[in-house]
Amino acid sequence: MSQNLAECGIKLVIPIGTDSPDLSGALMLGNKLSGKKFTVSDIELLKTLTTNVAFIMRRMELQEKLISKELEKQMRDEERKKVIREMGIAKEVQQKLFPHAAPHIETVDYYGICCPADDVGGDYYDYFMLGSGKLTIAIGDVSGHGLSSALMMAGVTASIRGKAPLFEDNLKELISDINNYLCHTTTEEKFLTLFYAIYDIEKKSMKYVNAGHLPPLLYKPASDEFLDLFEGGLMLGMIEDIGFEEKEICLQKDDVIVMFTDGIPETMDREKELWGTDKLKDVIRMNYNSGSEELSKIILNEANKFADGLPLDDDATIITFKIN
Repeated sequence: MSQNLAECGIKLVIPIGTDSPDLSGALMLGNKLSGKKFTVSDIELLKTLTTNVAFIMRRMELQEKLISKELEKQMRDEERKKVIREMGIAKEVQQKLFPHAAPHIETVDYYGICCPADDVGGDYYDYFMLGSGKLTIAIGDVSGHGLSSALMMAGVTASIRGKAPLFEDNLKELISDINNYLCHTTTEEKFLTLFYAIYDIEKKSMKYVNAGHLPPLLYKPASDEFLDLFEGGLMLGMIEDIGFEEKEICLQKDDVIVMFTDGIPETMDREKELWGTDKLKDVIRMNYNSGSEELSKIILNEANKFADGLPLDDDATIITFKIN
Protein backbone atom coordinates (compact mmCIF):
# COMPACT_ATOMS: atom_id res chain seq x y z
CA MET A 1 0.00 0.00 0.00
CA SER A 2 2.71 2.48 1.03
CA GLN A 3 4.69 1.58 -2.09
CA ASN A 4 1.66 2.26 -4.30
CA LEU A 5 1.13 5.64 -2.65
CA ALA A 6 4.78 6.54 -3.14
CA GLU A 7 4.55 5.60 -6.81
CA CYS A 8 1.62 8.03 -7.11
CA GLY A 9 3.75 10.83 -5.63
CA ILE A 10 2.00 10.84 -2.22
CA LYS A 11 4.35 12.15 0.49
CA LEU A 12 1.98 12.66 3.41
CA VAL A 13 -1.29 10.98 4.45
CA ILE A 14 -3.44 12.36 7.28
CA PRO A 15 -6.64 10.52 8.31
CA ILE A 16 -9.92 12.46 8.36
CA GLY A 17 -11.70 11.36 11.51
CA THR A 18 -12.59 12.14 15.12
CA ASP A 19 -12.00 10.10 18.24
CA SER A 20 -14.38 7.40 16.97
CA PRO A 21 -12.91 4.31 15.26
CA ASP A 22 -14.60 5.14 11.95
CA LEU A 23 -12.64 7.22 9.45
CA SER A 24 -14.32 9.58 6.99
CA GLY A 25 -11.41 9.54 4.56
CA ALA A 26 -7.85 10.69 4.24
CA LEU A 27 -5.98 13.82 3.11
CA MET A 28 -3.18 12.85 0.72
CA LEU A 29 -0.53 15.38 -0.25
CA GLY A 30 2.29 15.34 -2.76
CA ASN A 31 5.37 17.53 -2.72
CA LYS A 32 5.11 21.11 -1.43
CA LEU A 33 5.36 23.73 -4.17
CA SER A 34 8.45 25.08 -2.43
CA GLY A 35 10.13 21.65 -2.65
CA LYS A 36 10.72 21.64 1.12
CA LYS A 37 9.72 18.83 3.45
CA PHE A 38 6.58 19.04 5.58
CA THR A 39 7.40 20.44 9.02
CA VAL A 40 5.86 19.48 12.36
CA SER A 41 3.98 22.80 12.26
CA ASP A 42 2.57 21.95 8.80
CA ILE A 43 1.39 18.55 10.02
CA GLU A 44 -0.25 19.95 13.17
CA LEU A 45 -2.09 22.60 11.10
CA LEU A 46 -3.31 19.92 8.67
CA LYS A 47 -4.43 17.69 11.56
CA THR A 48 -6.49 20.57 12.97
CA LEU A 49 -8.08 21.11 9.55
CA THR A 50 -8.92 17.42 9.03
CA THR A 51 -10.41 17.12 12.53
CA ASN A 52 -12.68 20.11 11.85
CA VAL A 53 -13.66 18.62 8.48
CA ALA A 54 -14.51 15.30 10.13
CA PHE A 55 -16.75 16.94 12.71
CA ILE A 56 -18.57 18.94 10.03
CA MET A 57 -19.15 15.80 7.94
CA ARG A 58 -20.37 13.90 11.01
CA ARG A 59 -22.71 16.73 11.88
CA MET A 60 -24.25 16.77 8.44
CA GLU A 61 -24.79 13.00 8.57
CA LEU A 62 -26.61 13.37 11.88
CA GLN A 63 -28.70 16.24 10.55
CA GLU A 64 -29.85 14.21 7.53
CA LYS A 65 -30.84 11.34 9.82
CA LEU A 66 -32.82 13.62 12.07
CA ILE A 67 -34.84 15.33 9.34
CA SER A 68 -35.64 12.13 7.47
CA LYS A 69 -39.34 11.45 8.11
CA GLU A 70 -39.01 7.75 7.46
CA LEU A 71 -36.15 7.37 9.92
CA GLU A 72 -37.85 9.66 12.42
CA LYS A 73 -40.85 7.28 12.59
CA GLN A 74 -38.57 4.32 13.26
CA MET A 75 -36.47 5.98 15.93
CA ARG A 76 -37.05 5.21 19.55
CA ASP A 77 -36.99 8.09 22.02
CA GLU A 78 -33.54 7.23 23.31
CA GLU A 79 -32.11 7.10 19.79
CA ARG A 80 -33.56 10.53 19.01
CA LYS A 81 -32.05 11.96 22.18
CA LYS A 82 -28.68 10.50 21.30
CA VAL A 83 -28.70 12.01 17.79
CA ILE A 84 -29.78 15.41 19.11
CA ARG A 85 -27.08 15.27 21.77
CA GLU A 86 -24.39 14.36 19.22
CA MET A 87 -25.57 17.15 16.89
CA GLY A 88 -25.18 19.61 19.75
CA ILE A 89 -21.62 18.44 20.33
CA ALA A 90 -20.82 18.73 16.61
CA LYS A 91 -22.27 22.25 16.52
CA GLU A 92 -20.10 23.23 19.47
CA VAL A 93 -17.01 21.88 17.72
CA GLN A 94 -17.78 23.83 14.53
CA GLN A 95 -18.18 27.03 16.55
CA LYS A 96 -14.59 26.52 17.73
CA LEU A 97 -13.47 27.41 14.21
CA PHE A 98 -14.26 31.00 15.23
CA PRO A 99 -11.86 32.83 17.59
CA HIS A 100 -12.43 32.03 21.25
CA ALA A 101 -11.46 35.46 22.55
CA ALA A 102 -10.13 38.73 21.20
CA PRO A 103 -6.42 39.27 21.96
CA HIS A 104 -6.25 42.20 24.39
CA ILE A 105 -5.06 45.51 22.94
CA GLU A 106 -5.13 48.53 25.24
CA THR A 107 -5.96 51.07 22.53
CA VAL A 108 -8.57 49.05 20.62
CA ASP A 109 -11.98 47.60 21.48
CA TYR A 110 -13.24 44.95 19.06
CA TYR A 111 -15.71 42.07 18.99
CA GLY A 112 -17.02 39.48 16.52
CA ILE A 113 -20.15 37.34 16.43
CA CYS A 114 -21.77 34.96 13.92
CA CYS A 115 -25.45 33.95 13.86
CA PRO A 116 -25.89 31.14 11.28
CA ALA A 117 -29.22 30.83 9.49
CA ASP A 118 -28.88 27.02 9.35
CA ASP A 119 -27.13 24.48 11.54
CA VAL A 120 -24.14 24.68 9.19
CA GLY A 121 -23.24 28.08 7.79
CA GLY A 122 -20.73 29.52 5.36
CA ASP A 123 -19.82 32.79 7.09
CA TYR A 124 -16.26 33.22 8.31
CA TYR A 125 -14.55 35.61 10.70
CA ASP A 126 -11.27 35.55 12.55
CA TYR A 127 -8.75 37.74 14.34
CA PHE A 128 -5.33 36.93 15.74
CA MET A 129 -2.05 38.61 16.59
CA LEU A 130 1.04 38.57 14.41
CA GLY A 131 4.32 38.56 16.28
CA SER A 132 5.30 42.09 15.29
CA GLY A 133 2.59 44.01 17.16
CA LYS A 134 -0.07 43.73 14.46
CA LEU A 135 -3.61 42.42 14.58
CA THR A 136 -5.02 40.40 11.70
CA ILE A 137 -8.78 40.68 11.05
CA ALA A 138 -10.79 38.78 8.45
CA ILE A 139 -14.46 38.37 7.60
CA GLY A 140 -15.87 36.44 4.67
CA ASP A 141 -18.91 34.79 3.15
CA VAL A 142 -18.83 31.47 1.30
CA SER A 143 -21.53 31.04 -1.33
CA GLY A 144 -24.40 28.78 -0.30
CA HIS A 145 -24.98 26.82 2.89
CA GLY A 146 -24.49 23.29 4.14
CA LEU A 147 -21.58 20.87 4.20
CA SER A 148 -19.66 22.11 1.16
CA SER A 149 -19.73 25.74 2.35
CA ALA A 150 -18.68 24.74 5.87
CA LEU A 151 -15.79 22.66 4.52
CA MET A 152 -14.65 25.55 2.33
CA MET A 153 -14.82 27.88 5.33
CA ALA A 154 -12.71 25.48 7.39
CA GLY A 155 -10.10 25.34 4.64
CA VAL A 156 -9.94 29.13 4.36
CA THR A 157 -9.54 29.46 8.13
CA ALA A 158 -6.57 27.08 8.19
CA SER A 159 -5.03 28.58 5.05
CA ILE A 160 -5.13 32.19 6.28
CA ARG A 161 -3.84 31.29 9.74
CA GLY A 162 -1.00 29.29 8.24
CA LYS A 163 0.06 31.79 5.58
CA ALA A 164 -0.55 35.18 7.25
CA PRO A 165 2.91 35.32 8.90
CA LEU A 166 4.56 34.67 5.52
CA PHE A 167 2.74 37.59 3.84
CA GLU A 168 2.67 40.06 6.73
CA ASP A 169 3.87 42.99 4.60
CA ASN A 170 2.15 42.02 1.36
CA LEU A 171 -1.58 41.55 1.82
CA LYS A 172 -2.43 41.51 -1.87
CA GLU A 173 -0.03 38.62 -2.48
CA LEU A 174 -1.64 36.64 0.34
CA ILE A 175 -5.12 37.21 -1.11
CA SER A 176 -3.86 36.22 -4.56
CA ASP A 177 -2.42 33.04 -3.06
CA ILE A 178 -5.74 32.21 -1.31
CA ASN A 179 -7.60 32.89 -4.55
CA ASN A 180 -5.45 30.46 -6.54
CA TYR A 181 -5.80 27.87 -3.77
CA LEU A 182 -9.61 28.11 -3.96
CA CYS A 183 -9.59 27.99 -7.77
CA HIS A 184 -7.76 24.65 -7.56
CA THR A 185 -9.78 23.13 -4.69
CA THR A 186 -13.41 24.20 -5.23
CA THR A 187 -16.07 23.77 -7.89
CA GLU A 188 -17.06 26.57 -10.28
CA GLU A 189 -20.24 27.47 -8.39
CA LYS A 190 -18.36 28.00 -5.12
CA PHE A 191 -16.71 31.33 -4.30
CA LEU A 192 -15.73 33.45 -1.33
CA THR A 193 -16.01 37.15 -0.60
CA LEU A 194 -13.36 38.29 1.87
CA PHE A 195 -12.29 41.43 3.71
CA TYR A 196 -8.78 40.97 5.11
CA ALA A 197 -6.95 43.61 7.17
CA ILE A 198 -3.89 44.09 9.35
CA TYR A 199 -3.99 46.78 12.05
CA ASP A 200 -0.66 48.28 13.12
CA ILE A 201 -1.04 48.99 16.84
CA GLU A 202 1.79 51.50 17.10
CA LYS A 203 1.00 53.47 13.93
CA LYS A 204 -2.82 53.25 14.41
CA SER A 205 -3.14 52.43 10.74
CA MET A 206 -4.90 49.62 8.91
CA LYS A 207 -3.97 47.98 5.63
CA TYR A 208 -6.73 46.01 3.93
CA VAL A 209 -7.81 44.15 0.81
CA ASN A 210 -11.49 43.80 -0.02
CA ALA A 211 -12.04 40.82 -2.32
CA GLY A 212 -15.62 41.33 -3.47
CA HIS A 213 -17.01 41.61 0.06
CA LEU A 214 -19.63 44.11 1.20
CA PRO A 215 -17.60 47.24 2.07
CA PRO A 216 -17.15 47.66 5.84
CA LEU A 217 -18.33 51.00 7.17
CA LEU A 218 -15.80 53.35 8.76
CA TYR A 219 -17.62 55.94 10.88
CA LYS A 220 -15.66 59.05 11.90
CA PRO A 221 -17.64 60.82 14.66
CA ALA A 222 -15.42 63.92 14.53
CA SER A 223 -16.77 64.76 11.07
CA ASP A 224 -19.94 62.62 11.22
CA GLU A 225 -19.06 60.86 7.97
CA PHE A 226 -19.06 57.27 6.73
CA LEU A 227 -16.38 55.83 4.44
CA ASP A 228 -16.76 52.58 2.51
CA LEU A 229 -13.71 50.30 2.60
CA PHE A 230 -14.04 48.84 -0.88
CA GLU A 231 -10.52 48.78 -2.44
CA GLY A 232 -9.26 45.32 -3.37
CA GLY A 233 -10.61 43.27 -6.24
CA LEU A 234 -12.92 40.45 -7.27
CA MET A 235 -14.30 37.65 -5.10
CA LEU A 236 -12.10 34.59 -4.62
CA GLY A 237 -12.20 31.17 -6.21
CA MET A 238 -13.55 32.14 -9.64
CA ILE A 239 -10.63 33.39 -11.78
CA GLU A 240 -7.05 32.27 -11.29
CA ASP A 241 -4.03 34.61 -11.24
CA ILE A 242 -5.94 37.88 -10.91
CA GLY A 243 -4.42 40.91 -9.20
CA PHE A 244 -5.57 42.72 -6.06
CA GLU A 245 -4.97 46.15 -4.58
CA GLU A 246 -4.39 47.04 -0.95
CA LYS A 247 -5.26 50.27 0.83
CA GLU A 248 -3.88 51.85 4.02
CA ILE A 249 -5.99 54.10 6.23
CA CYS A 250 -5.10 56.09 9.36
CA LEU A 251 -7.50 55.86 12.29
CA GLN A 252 -8.26 58.34 15.07
CA LYS A 253 -9.75 58.13 18.54
CA ASP A 254 -13.44 57.08 18.53
CA ASP A 255 -13.34 55.92 14.90
CA VAL A 256 -15.52 52.83 14.45
CA ILE A 257 -15.31 50.20 11.72
CA VAL A 258 -18.24 47.80 11.32
CA MET A 259 -17.55 44.75 9.16
CA PHE A 260 -20.50 42.52 8.26
CA THR A 261 -21.86 39.88 5.91
CA ASP A 262 -24.92 40.32 3.71
CA GLY A 263 -27.23 38.69 6.25
CA ILE A 264 -27.26 42.02 8.11
CA PRO A 265 -28.39 44.59 5.47
CA GLU A 266 -30.45 41.95 3.60
CA THR A 267 -32.64 41.15 6.61
CA MET A 268 -36.24 41.35 5.35
CA ASP A 269 -39.51 42.25 7.04
CA ARG A 270 -42.90 40.68 6.30
CA GLU A 271 -43.37 42.97 3.28
CA LYS A 272 -40.05 41.72 1.81
CA GLU A 273 -38.41 45.11 2.37
CA LEU A 274 -34.67 45.05 3.09
CA TRP A 275 -33.25 46.57 6.25
CA GLY A 276 -30.43 48.09 4.20
CA THR A 277 -27.18 49.89 4.94
CA ASP A 278 -28.88 53.25 5.59
CA LYS A 279 -30.62 51.84 8.68
CA LEU A 280 -27.36 50.18 9.69
CA LYS A 281 -25.58 53.55 9.47
CA ASP A 282 -28.28 55.15 11.64
CA VAL A 283 -27.76 52.53 14.33
CA ILE A 284 -23.97 53.01 14.24
CA ARG A 285 -24.28 56.80 14.40
CA MET A 286 -26.63 56.66 17.41
CA ASN A 287 -24.62 54.05 19.32
CA TYR A 288 -20.95 54.59 18.40
CA ASN A 289 -20.15 55.46 22.05
CA SER A 290 -21.12 51.92 23.09
CA GLY A 291 -18.51 49.22 23.52
CA SER A 292 -17.84 46.99 20.54
CA GLU A 293 -19.70 43.97 21.96
CA GLU A 294 -22.70 46.07 22.91
CA LEU A 295 -22.77 47.79 19.51
CA SER A 296 -22.65 44.43 17.71
CA LYS A 297 -25.59 43.14 19.74
CA ILE A 298 -27.55 46.37 19.23
CA ILE A 299 -27.14 46.00 15.46
CA LEU A 300 -28.34 42.39 15.55
CA ASN A 301 -31.25 43.31 17.79
CA GLU A 302 -32.37 46.15 15.51
CA ALA A 303 -32.17 43.88 12.46
CA ASN A 304 -34.21 41.21 14.27
CA LYS A 305 -36.81 43.78 15.33
CA PHE A 306 -37.13 44.85 11.69
CA ALA A 307 -37.67 41.20 10.67
CA ASP A 308 -40.58 41.05 13.14
CA GLY A 309 -39.97 37.49 14.22
CA LEU A 310 -39.11 36.04 10.82
CA PRO A 311 -36.13 33.63 10.82
CA LEU A 312 -32.85 34.62 9.19
CA ASP A 313 -32.61 33.93 5.45
CA ASP A 314 -28.81 34.12 5.55
CA ASP A 315 -25.99 33.91 8.06
CA ALA A 316 -25.40 37.19 9.91
CA THR A 317 -21.86 38.01 11.02
CA ILE A 318 -20.43 41.23 12.47
CA ILE A 319 -17.04 42.49 13.63
CA THR A 320 -16.98 45.90 15.29
CA PHE A 321 -13.62 47.63 15.72
CA LYS A 322 -13.23 50.84 17.70
CA ILE A 323 -10.23 53.03 18.51
CA ASN A 324 -10.22 53.93 22.23
